[in-house]
Amino acid sequence: MYLLLGHQICSSSATVKFLTIEPPPTRSCAVLPAFIIDEDDENPYYDDTITKYISRPHDSEFENLTYLQYFEKYSITPSQPAPMSRQIYRDDLSNYVVKRTKELLTRYRFLNIEDRELYFYQQLLLNFPARDESDYKLSPNRTYRDKFLSFFPDFLTNLQNQTTIAQHS
Repeated sequence: MYLLLGHQICSSSATVKFLTIEPPPTRSCAVLPAFIIDEDDENPYYDDTITKYISRPHDSEFENLTYLQYFEKYSITPSQPAPMSRQIYRDDLSNYVVKRTKELLTRYRFLNIEDRELYFYQQLLLNFPARDESDYKLSPNRTYRDKFLSFFPDFLTNLQNQTTIAQHS
């Protein structure tokens, strides 16, 4: 309601960017204004932050960036920035990408392991660079949990050990 009315939710001395961490089936999309949408548009939605991350420039500097690092270190805009001494890149969506002089604070929805697949998708997104959403699954019929555990096979054992220690304390 605050956003609809144009009211400020909070004020901060630092710029903060909220990043979505929802997997494709549950991700919400914002519809483009009607005057921007063409009759033959297949995608009448704004590109979300995950789509922008997946479409980042194909330069060695961007290959090993995680989702958070990309938005902390780079500014992404659809319009061409004023001439500057910093390098300007173009992503697959034709956005302009410029390295920030000061890193941006990022925030995202907190999830814990009880959130199951959402939690594991979030962990993959936050910790592993990818060029396609399918990079976060082993195969179409596998889960985000399976892919995460392929990177960290001892994760569940360590979690159980921590839980046991906490219960005995």
